[in-house]
Amino acid sequence: MLSCRKAVRDIELAVAHPYATTFWWAAVAEHVATVTVTDHGRPVARIVPDGQPTRLEQLRAEGRVQAARKKKQPAPEPIRGEGMVSELIEEQRR
Repeated sequence: MLSCRKAVRDIELAVAHPYATTFWWAAVAEHVATVTVTDHGRPVARIVPDGQPTRLEQLRAEGRVQAARKKKQPAPEPIRGEGMVSELIEEQRR
């Protein structure tokens, strides 16, 4: 199933398509279009021309997203307790 999406420059390719050879579609992506690979209609991968910015790079350039200001902290170690959680909560409320 080959179909055009968004414009002539974007192509959708089903994994089961008889011409689904990596080399050929890589050449198409390099010279013509972004190729979206689908499995049963669900997008699973995209082959894009080299040098084309990623979606994240586009959003950063537009100022719509920015990098995190600080690194994410690791989660604390879980607290081990005895008994049911509902019993512990009831005990704390007394």
